[in-house]
Amino acid sequence: MSRVLIVDDEKPYRNYLSEVVALDGHEVKVAATGLEAIEVGTAMVPDVLVADWRLPTGHSGLEVGAALKKVNPQLRVIMITGYSAKDLREAAEIEIAMVLEKPFDLEDVVRAVRNVLA
Repeated sequence: MSRVLIVDDEKPYRNYLSEVVALDGHEVKVAATGLEAIEVGTAMVPDVLVADWRLPTGHSGLEVGAALKKVNPQLRVIMITGYSAKDLREAAEIEIAMVLEKPFDLEDVVRAVRNVLA
């Protein structure tokens, strides 16, 4: 069982994502902010981070990924964005395993987690 941390400021969206990933057999924790994600991630040491690139307060999804890669250098990062994946990759200072551009199906997240763990 892999550990997955999901970070999104929209509670219903965060809950849907966590439910479908958990149903696929993963241990899932959630966070609403970048700071909360760093705290939760430091305690749980996730294998996969699924994070919204743009979080409204504090740290971005990229900053969360950078902080958690210090805890687990093998962390696989999946970024969610409503912006261009090209812009995100250019802005990234960390390795991003996959980018999901909104809108996407919940099953796309499950497939993305499976793919980065394969």
